[in-house]
Amino acid sequence: MSRFEKLCSSDLLKTFERKSLLRAFPGKKQFEIDNFADNENIYGPSPSVMVSIQNSLTAISHYPDAEALPLKQKLSEFLAIPEKNIVIGNGAMDLIRQILICAGEPNQNVLLSKGSFIQFKVACEILNFSFKEVDLNNSQVDLKEIAENIDKDTRFVFFSNPNNPTGTVVGRQTIKEFLEKVPDETYVIIDEAYIEYTDSYPENSALSFLQDHRNLIVLRSFSKIFGLPGLRIGYALLNSEFASCLNKVLVPFSVNCIAQTAALAALEDLPHIEGIREENFIERRWLFEKLKNLGLQVQPSQANFLFVGVHPLNEKTVFEVLKDHGVLVKSLTGYGFSNHHRISILDRKRNEKLIEAYKKALRQLGFDK
Repeated sequence: MSRFEKLCSSDLLKTFERKSLLRAFPGKKQFEIDNFADNENIYGPSPSVMVSIQNSLTAISHYPDAEALPLKQKLSEFLAIPEKNIVIGNGAMDLIRQILICAGEPNQNVLLSKGSFIQFKVACEILNFSFKEVDLNNSQVDLKEIAENIDKDTRFVFFSNPNNPTGTVVGRQTIKEFLEKVPDETYVIIDEAYIEYTDSYPENSALSFLQDHRNLIVLRSFSKIFGLPGLRIGYALLNSEFASCLNKVLVPFSVNCIAQTAALAALEDLPHIEGIREENFIERRWLFEKLKNLGLQVQPSQANFLFVGVHPLNEKTVFEVLKDHGVLVKSLTGYGFSNHHRISILDRKRNEKLIEAYKKALRQLGFDK
C-alpha cells in the first residue's frame, strides 16, 4: 500500500477528520452554536488585544517577523526563560509535527498516554511513527507505567498536564521522579495547554525542570485561557540546540502578524487572565455539582472542561439527543471512552442551558434520577 493510500484509508484520520460545526447545525452561524466541545475561552481575549489587532491591520501588507522576536522577548521576560529556549509556532499541533520531523529516526517509536490529547496519535499516523499507548490510572496519566514501557527505540514520550480529556493533573514531584528515569536520548514532550487553569499554577508547571533535563520539551498555547484559538499561535520551550534546529524546519512565516501582535498584547493584560481563572473556578464547581445531581459520573477537573460519564447509557446516543436540543458536547468514543463526554465550562447562562439539555436528554432516554 502506498503512503497516499495508507493515509486516505486510515481509520484514525477518518475518525478525527475536522468537519464544520455548521454541518451539525444547519441554518446557524458558528458563533450562534452553544459549543461545549472545543474548550474555548467563552470570555474571549482582553479588550486591549482587540485594540492591538485593530491598530496592526496595516501590517498585513508585509510578511510577519520570521521568528516573532518581540513576542519571544516578552515570553522570555514573562517566563524567566532565555529567548534561545523559545520557539513560536502556528499552534501546538503544528509544533508537535515539526518536533517529530526534526528529531525522529526510522524504526523508533513513540509512547503515549491512552485517552490523552488525540493529536499526538494523529501526528504519529501522518508522519508514519509507530506508537504505543499506556492506560490511564484512575483517569490520570500513569508516569510510572510509562517509564516501565520505555525501551531502547523509544524516541518520544507525549502526555498532557492537565490531561485532555480527563482534566486530571500530575504533580511536580511525580514529574521530577519520572524525568530522572527517562534516558537522555528519549524526548519527553509535555503539553501544558491548560496549565493556567489549574489551582496551583504556576508552581505545578514542568518549566523549572528544563535546565536539568535537555530532553524535556514543554508546549504552551494561546488558544485556551488567552482566548486566541482563531489566530493559531503557540510555543515550545526546550533546550537551545533543539530550538535552533526546530526554527530551521518550521514553515517560513507560519505565524501571521496579527497573531503575533495579539499574543503580545494578551501577555500585557494579566489581570484579565486572572479574572478568567476565577470565573472558570466558580463555574467549574457549579457545573460539577449540577451534573452530579443528575446522576452522572463527573471527574474533578483542573482545566476548563469536565470529563462526564453517562453510564449506563451510550455516549453517542446521548450526544445526538443533546444536539437535537441545541447543545454540542465532545463525543469521546474515538478516544476510547464509550460512556463519556468532555464538556467545556462556559458562562453561567450557557451552563444552565447545558444542564437543562441534559435533563431533557436523560428523561427522553429513560434515565431520570
